[in-house]
Amino acid sequence: MARAEMAWKRVDVLEQRAKFVVRAWRGEPMSALCQEYGISRPTGYLWKQRFAQSGVAGLHDQSRRPMQDPDAGSGRRAHRSTASSAARLGRAQAGRAFA
Repeated sequence: MARAEMAWKRVDVLEQRAKFVVRAWRGEPMSALCQEYGISRPTGYLWKQRFAQSGVAGLHDQSRRPMQDPDAGSGRRAHRSTASSAARLGRAQAGRAFA
């Protein structure tokens, strides 16, 4: 018995974004395009802006990681040993209050 093959449609993300941007530049309504592609309007405008600035290269996924560590140099980040020492000190001091 022959096995039936599933005809799943393969979608290239970059190709879909490029098609979206071309249609947006041609003047199709952004709301309708975004709804059709299942994205938010801010994302649609972002893709359009990135394409205008960088071409197809701007449509690739970009890191969401901050360029800089917001806590670097602020002293807000405590080393693990410092945090555990502070916790032990707090427990020790709490025990003395009841002695």
